[in-house]
Amino acid sequence: VERLYSHYWEERKQGWDLPDFETMVEERHPRLERYIYVSAYHVHLQRYLDKFPRGRLSVFLFDDLRDHPQRFIREIYESVGVDSEFIPTNLGKKYNPLQFTRVLWLQRLLQNKYVMRLALTLPPWSYSAMGRHNQEIVKLNRATVPYPIMEQHLRHDLVTELKDAIDAVEDYLGRQLPAWRQV
Repeated sequence: VERLYSHYWEERKQGWDLPDFETMVEERHPRLERYIYVSAYHVHLQRYLDKFPRGRLSVFLFDDLRDHPQRFIREIYESVGVDSEFIPTNLGKKYNPLQFTRVLWLQRLLQNKYVMRLALTLPPWSYSAMGRHNQEIVKLNRATVPYPIMEQHLRHDLVTELKDAIDAVEDYLGRQLPAWRQV
């Protein structure tokens, strides 16, 4: 459910014209169906299991990275057979925070593929300068904020809908995932 909700906010950040999340869930918006499919990890896990033996597949959870980053990275290193004592300097650093676009029409103009193609016809020195300015304008046009808290009744509906997917992942991992069921 968290992955699904994050997907929604990522598309909103990119400027997709989507209704509010409650409307998405209550009206079964087509994008919601996509989010649910992508979030049904057991379906995707099964595709790998159809191609590779279980012992050749390692599954790691973002929850573990977030909650216990050093243990998480050591388990990955041990899984692939490299030095498990190395700790990256950026371990635990958050990337890609939720950002809202301040001026939507400006964001769409800056990311418009026709405008980008037109820019490619300019001399290389001007294109490079334009690219740098474009990136700065995009940054200034964004505001970093925390996700709004999902309404409890929506979370309950989505947890219920994804129950079989959660059960299947728990069975595969041989561990309970209470945070995934939390309402």
